[in-house]
Amino acid sequence: MTNQVSPNLVDVAFNEHTIHIDPDMYAPNSVFVLVKRQAYRIPETARNLIVVFGIAWVSFGGADKILRQGESMELPLGTNDAIVSAATKEPAMIEIEMH
Repeated sequence: MTNQVSPNLVDVAFNEHTIHIDPDMYAPNSVFVLVKRQAYRIPETARNLIVVFGIAWVSFGGADKILRQGESMELPLGTNDAIVSAATKEPAMIEIEMH
C-alpha cells in the first residue's frame, strides 16, 4: 500500500518539531481532537477558536500563539493562513465557532 501525499505540503517548524501540513486539509466544523504532529488549516469563516482541553499552537499572519485549556482567540474575518496543532505530545480538543 502506498501513501498518497499532496505535492502542496507545507513544513511548519515549532520548537524542535516540524509539522507537515497539507493545505487542502481544512479543520472540520465544530469540535475536533488533534494529536501530536497533526495540524489543520482553519477555515476563513472561523471567528473564534477555543481550546476545550490540552494545549494548542495557533499560527496565522506570521505570528504564533500558544493557547491552554479554557483559552480562546478571535480570528479576524478572512484570515486564510491560520493553522492549529497540538502543542505537546498530549491531544488537544479544539472548538471552532464560525462567522
